[in-house]
Amino acid sequence: MGDAAPGGPGASRGGAGQPRPLAASGNAIVPGMSRRAGPIVALVSAALLLGLVVTGPWTARADDLPIRYHGQVLWIAGAHVMLRDDDGWTYPVDVRRVSQDALRGLRSGDWITVVGILSPSRSHVIASSLRVDR
Repeated sequence: MGDAAPGGPGASRGGAGQPRPLAASGNAIVPGMSRRAGPIVALVSAALLLGLVVTGPWTARADDLPIRYHGQVLWIAGAHVMLRDDDGWTYPVDVRRVSQDALRGLRSGDWITVVGILSPSRSHVIASSLRVDR
């Protein structure tokens, strides 16, 4: 009859080009790795995962980094200002967090510098400070 299945009855053990047998636990042995390395790799992986889970909520997102915008006020409506930057792009700016002193006297056509963050929806800028450039 023909060839025996690898690892089955009649298969040779340890010959060149022959597949390695499975370990007693049923896990395949990785060439070049001792049997003790498996638990160490699992422990290191678990520690890294735990570190990511623990520190994840406190790491800064890119959206939370303040950005400086410079441009001209197109219009003002309540707590919103439409800003056209130096390159011609327009940005709606939420100015509810800006002090009333900074907003006093603000008019359409004024050139301003705004520091703020992108909203979570990335649809507008949430200003933390505003300076009129006169």
